[in-house]
Amino acid sequence: MRIAAFGDVHGNLVALEAVLADMAGQRLDAMVCMGDLAFRGPRPAECVARVRGLGIPCVHGNTDLCLLSGLDDDRARAIPAACRAPAASLPWMRWHVERLPADDLAYLAGLPFAQRLEVDGQRLLFVHATPQDCTSSIEPSHPADAVEARVRDIAADWLVMGHIHRAFAFRHGRLQLVNTGAVGFSLDGDPRAAYAVLDPGRGCIALRRVAYDVERALADARDAGFCFPADEYERALRTGFWDAVPWERRQWSVG
Repeated sequence: MRIAAFGDVHGNLVALEAVLADMAGQRLDAMVCMGDLAFRGPRPAECVARVRGLGIPCVHGNTDLCLLSGLDDDRARAIPAACRAPAASLPWMRWHVERLPADDLAYLAGLPFAQRLEVDGQRLLFVHATPQDCTSSIEPSHPADAVEARVRDIAADWLVMGHIHRAFAFRHGRLQLVNTGAVGFSLDGDPRAAYAVLDPGRGCIALRRVAYDVERALADARDAGFCFPADEYERALRTGFWDAVPWERRQWSVG
């Protein structure tokens, strides 16, 4: 059984469509989305609608929850503290929320923390970041004891993650760990969209990269009046890296 795992779409519809087109040639049996569908890109509603319309099982990411911080209801108050948006970020959150239909916001609020599959005698656990929460991370550079602390209690043979926007695959004892990388924008210096194809029965993993039309994505940002500065978003898409500018120092670009 061949499974495509992808996530961190971040409102980049052009990149998402390129990845879905690439998946169409991969002889897949299933797809799973690792969350972070809408925030930080110019087409939040279109990306949520595309994943929902295909009926792809999905988990919530940290920014899916952060977006709900822009609401004035019980959904915002129920967000874990680590995922609550800082006050300085709320204008950017609200820009996205205002473009999401009520049923899309309900969909994001209802996404589960994890998805599980059992195929070919292998148990797969899909989470946005780690089995504990959607804000921490596991990386190949981490010491073995730090990785063990994150995975020792999980009942799985495969752990599939996103969140850090850097693809990898490595084994930790009996456990195969995979990070799918990011669709919407990378943080590893390779600007192409990323996803993973898993074949648990054969023990095979393909970390795929897909070029997409960055000019179209930038046009989407201009047409939508995207709230992030145009030069900042363009630099992220072209270089595969997004500078961590504190919210207080960001320039609001919607006039």
